[in-house]
Order: sequence, then C-alpha cells, then structure tokens
Amino acid sequence: MQTSKLTVKGQVTIPLEIRKCLNVRAGSQVGFDILPGGDIVLVKIDTNKSMAGILKDKIKNTAPVSVEDMDKAINSGWETYECD
Repeated sequence: MQTSKLTVKGQVTIPLEIRKCLNVRAGSQVGFDILPGGDIVLVKIDTNKSMAGILKDKIKNTAPVSVEDMDKAINSGWETYECD
C-alpha cells in the first residue's frame, strides 16, 4: 500500500507508483469515489472523452429522465450516505 500525508490545505501527493499506473502528471484530472463501506477509489478523468462516450456501454434503452427525477435520485443517495 502506498501512503501520503494530508497537508493543512487538505492536499496529498499521489505516490509516483500510482501516478505511473494511472498515467497522470501535473495538470491531469483525477476523480474520487466513495464505495459502500467507506473505501475510496481514485480514477483518472479522461478529458478527451465526453461523459456520454464514457457511459455509452452502461446506458442502454433508457428513457429520458427529468431534472426533478435526477435531483430526487441524488438527494436519496445523500440521505443514505455515511462516512465512517
């Protein structure tokens, strides 16, 4: 496991081995996702792809969703979110 210390500004340095694995460098965008159970995943954000392109294999034959329905889904997710 690679480790890093949190600065007073809330920043961490991503260890070199992980930066190489993700193929990220200064200016690259990364994302964080909190999994059930509290583990956090770090992913490289490919700014050359559109979000629709990234999700095209995951979204099939779905009806359009209203902004109100999206807001309800987001809010219900936050209602059940717990960070240990």
